[in-house]
Amino acid sequence: MPNPTAEITLTTSRHLGLVAITHGEKYQQANRALEEAGFARLPNGASTAPLTDPQAARRTASALVHHAHAHGATITTSTRPYLGDFGTEIAAQLPGTWSAELEIYSHPLWQEDLWPMLWEAGEMYRAL
Repeated sequence: MPNPTAEITLTTSRHLGLVAITHGEKYQQANRALEEAGFARLPNGASTAPLTDPQAARRTASALVHHAHAHGATITTSTRPYLGDFGTEIAAQLPGTWSAELEIYSHPLWQEDLWPMLWEAGEMYRAL
């Protein structure tokens, strides 16, 4: 039986800075690492850290590596931009008044962990 995972995927957002999304059976441990490293939690479950001050961003990233290790979480960096930005940009282009909301289902049973598989596979990215 494989070990339960606690994973953090990092990406960037033009508006939010560094965005972290947790997933895996032990996603709560990854969330604790983000909180202890100074990330702010969004209502949708993602966590953010500003990138406006380079020194502060380096300190936050260093703290994240330390806290992730302490909580048994792995960190992966994504080459893809934050999916929530795409939703907001698409909604802004639609006629009338639209909004977009990204929902995160961190535990594999909640959505069979489709977030990392779909987004990182590239098909959604190419389609958008």
